[in-house]
Amino acid sequence: MANAWRRFSRRNHLLVLMGVLTATCPLSGCVLPNVVPFMDQRTAILEVVPLGTPRDETAALLKEAGITYTTSGGPEPGVYYCESWEMEPGDRYHLFSELLFDEEGRLEDVREIPNNFQP
Repeated sequence: MANAWRRFSRRNHLLVLMGVLTATCPLSGCVLPNVVPFMDQRTAILEVVPLGTPRDETAALLKEAGITYTTSGGPEPGVYYCESWEMEPGDRYHLFSELLFDEEGRLEDVREIPNNFQP
């Protein structure tokens, strides 16, 4: 009887938690990110920043397009990790692309960041 009560209680706790999250998420403004397949991301990013673009110009073009990113450490970061793209106010897409630069500081490739949360 005690085991059955624990299972019932645990299940009810999960249902209550899911209900609270469902009810409060829209009120708190949280939004699940839109996820776009990597190949579509790559194509769109390369339209904004073509291969061979210098690092500084890449940063400016990404910012102008509304793409947020972080950089790898060091004085000359070799990788830009694209995080999101706000195409229009309120229209934000989650990105999981990394921009790689060659020794001369020019965009060399756009790769998929491993362990992303694609649909």
